[in-house]
Amino acid sequence: MRAILSAAAFVAVTACNQTGGAGYDYGSYGAHRGPGVNIADTLLTTDAREYVSGGIVTVRLTNRSGRALGYNLCRARLERLDGEGEWRPALTTLAEVCTAEIRTLRPGQAVTYSFKAAPRGPRASGDFRVSADLEDLQANTRFVAVSNTFKLTRDGD
Repeated sequence: MRAILSAAAFVAVTACNQTGGAGYDYGSYGAHRGPGVNIADTLLTTDAREYVSGGIVTVRLTNRSGRALGYNLCRARLERLDGEGEWRPALTTLAEVCTAEIRTLRPGQAVTYSFKAAPRGPRASGDFRVSADLEDLQANTRFVAVSNTFKLTRDGD
């Protein structure tokens, strides 16, 4: 019952953040640890180090912990490194349409998700990364996994 309530609460919280509104602090990044899973036990990587803006990026989430993780990669965010060295939102979700259900990634499992990297506006090129909200389902704690940095270039740049 506790797991069901925990999942429902997480879904409710993430549903409120779908458009990047209140509740998510874009200024505090990194791995938020709680009891249980250490961020080093998760790995979020892209399939390349450079893409053309509007191209397809594939991210892979690997659970190297001994605990089940809750995730939903279509709800992950694309972030851009600005001129001051701060990560800022470029896309608040990776999918145009995304459901709010939490999926389970068992220990040792990996999952991939592909999306179109098409940030809007004049800043479509630069350094980017993906950040994803994860939950340790056993300890009922949340943290953020962050991918490697990759470059997006506009066609012709």
